[in-house]
Amino acid sequence: MRRQLFLSAGNTKSIAMIFIVGLGLVALMGSSCDPKPRSGSASGQSPIEVTEAQNNIDVNGIEPIVDAICQGDFEQAKQMLNNAPVNKQTQTLNELLDKHEQIELRRDQKRQTAFEGQLAELETIKEHSRNSRWAIRKIAQKVLKG
Repeated sequence: MRRQLFLSAGNTKSIAMIFIVGLGLVALMGSSCDPKPRSGSASGQSPIEVTEAQNNIDVNGIEPIVDAICQGDFEQAKQMLNNAPVNKQTQTLNELLDKHEQIELRRDQKRQTAFEGQLAELETIKEHSRNSRWAIRKIAQKVLKG
């Protein structure tokens, strides 16, 4: 039953891709989608924690990009990525944005195809409606004459 509901809710490949992209964002940045700036210092941390923090990849450079993605502003994120230095993080984010763009293009194509199908169906209904009215008029004329 759940599978039927899931399948009827939309294209499973698109839903799976969106889930994977979302999971990738969460895994990449953790809770960095909080648009509020963080305040705090390393003074309360032990020297080992400070050293580990210094060895970690700097996320401050890409935090605005991730914030733009989290807020749904993919165009701004893409522009900021184009101006950012190339590293593993920016490459990952660029791949993520490329996948998002591919998903959007496929969605637009499917919407366009569905729209064209609906227009064709509407034209068929209009044609049948015209033919039905014409047939009803002819029958009415024969009945009234006869």
